[in-house]
Amino acid sequence: MVSIHPNTNRTAGQSSSQDRITRGFQALLSLVLLLLSSSALADSFTASVDRKELTEQETFQLTLSYSPMVVLSSPDIDPVTADFDIVGGPRQMTSHHTINGKSESKTEWTYLLMPKRLGELTIPALELDGERTDPIQITVSKVSQSVQEQQDKDAFFDIQITEKNDYYVQGQILYVEKLYYRMNHQDANLTSLEIEGARVEELQEPKNYTTVINDQRLGVYERRFAIFPEKAGTLVIPGQRFQAMAVSRNFNSWSSRTRSLSAVSRPITLDIKPIPDSYPVAPWLPASQLSIREVWSEDPAEWQAGTPITRTIRIQADGLAASEIVLPEVTLPSTLKQYPDQTNYQDARSDTGISGVFTQPVALVPTQAGSITLPEIRVPWWNTRTNSLEYATLQERRLAIKPQVGATDSDTANSASRSMNGNTMGASSGSPSSDGSRHNAPDSGPWMLIAALLLISNFVTGFLLWRRIVVPETSDNPDAGNDSEAKHWRLLRKACQQQDAATIRQQLIAWAASLGSGSTIASNTSVSLTDVQNRFKDSDELQRLLTQLDRSLFSPQDSAGFGETEKKALLELLEQQRPELLKQLKNKKGLAASELPSLYGAAG
Repeated sequence: MVSIHPNTNRTAGQSSSQDRITRGFQALLSLVLLLLSSSALADSFTASVDRKELTEQETFQLTLSYSPMVVLSSPDIDPVTADFDIVGGPRQMTSHHTINGKSESKTEWTYLLMPKRLGELTIPALELDGERTDPIQITVSKVSQSVQEQQDKDAFFDIQITEKNDYYVQGQILYVEKLYYRMNHQDANLTSLEIEGARVEELQEPKNYTTVINDQRLGVYERRFAIFPEKAGTLVIPGQRFQAMAVSRNFNSWSSRTRSLSAVSRPITLDIKPIPDSYPVAPWLPASQLSIREVWSEDPAEWQAGTPITRTIRIQADGLAASEIVLPEVTLPSTLKQYPDQTNYQDARSDTGISGVFTQPVALVPTQAGSITLPEIRVPWWNTRTNSLEYATLQERRLAIKPQVGATDSDTANSASRSMNGNTMGASSGSPSSDGSRHNAPDSGPWMLIAALLLISNFVTGFLLWRRIVVPETSDNPDAGNDSEAKHWRLLRKACQQQDAATIRQQLIAWAASLGSGSTIASNTSVSLTDVQNRFKDSDELQRLLTQLDRSLFSPQDSAGFGETEKKALLELLEQQRPELLKQLKNKKGLAASELPSLYGAAG
């Protein structure tokens, strides 16, 4: 055990004074955070169920959740009784937790319901303290013929799979297994579902509930899987086996008896078809539904040359894992550089199967002003509902790239970094999607004040850092003097030795501009890294290093990066090129920047 003792080295006055200041500051900070959190967190009231597909007289759970927690109020669920019997509950639970300084609390009510009739039923919207839940659709079907034939057994299986005219390789097959039992048991053992020649994905945690058949209550243990055949031919889904010890109690003698309890299901054989001959030469995508859309981090109608914008392409397929989705290769205009970000694969599991979402953000940087055309993207896929070939299409888009006015390419580098860091996974607040709509952020209330203060402090910090980088230091180098090229060269050397890739890019462009004009960069002059590459087009190694520098900034998944080896090699090559460039600068001294097409010709 470790004991903690107060520090006795401080004087009483110091301790008292400092403690009062500390406690006062902590109290004030706690009060501010409490007021902000209470005003910023909106009330919410939600409803959810553990299953949406039932057979007649099966029970299911309805959970109502209100945040923040309530003490005296409770929901009115009388509207539910129109289509459902309340056979259990409510069971109320209140929780409170704090994560990363953010406090959250909620109250939950859980009810056990049973449908009154067959068909499509609705749990209507419920209301509590001015908040309303969304309606929930429940499908209730008749007890299957298999269950009716086996209902007198102590334990039996009912297995249902997706009914289709044709089953295709890699196409999803929904497998629903229900084990019915009428006796309490112990030491239960249920075989796992393993199928040769197929991938099996569990859709959800097994569920346990009750049902009533011919006025007899039975327990049900339900499992759901998605099966994906990996080859054409015969697929055999093996029968499942359940074993347990049934327990019956004798209340007169307070004793119990046990006996063996078992059930076995029949195997299921399916004919799996290969990829149809009519399918094009493209990745095979069998799905019940597939769609494609795009989201932009900024409005492309306002796109300027040299400014990166993130275009995120999203493909969603029902009945297909995201890892199976492949985006077709698209040839972009030569004046548009692309830097793909990390591809995201996300699978959502539900009672009806797997829905895969493929997301590919790409940073696009136009190298010059003018008109560009983003070509059409067509994704072929096989509709497993209609057994037909279909195409998901992202229409061709024509854009007018505006010239960059009154900004240096260092602004472009900073803008690109913000775009890659802040808007990689889709549109930010107020960004347009492919249908022209905008996703507007909700009113943040007092958080706007906090954001404004942080923005001001970041601006001040950034300005001070900028001054440390760009303000030339006093040097004893006799070549420096007041010569702009020497100042920028010194800053470039320092960047290659100490700074990150973004600073190196910024200083490299500034140095190249000083070579072109013989003075500091004019406020209306725009120079890009493409111009620098054109300047050194005779050096393949320099071209490679400059391209890698760009990729390290605008393509985060690029594993090469721009490390110490690349920085050293870049500086050495530039030092080799510099004497000839200085010679050219001396010969052309006094000429205007517009008379240097070799440097600015690529600006478009």
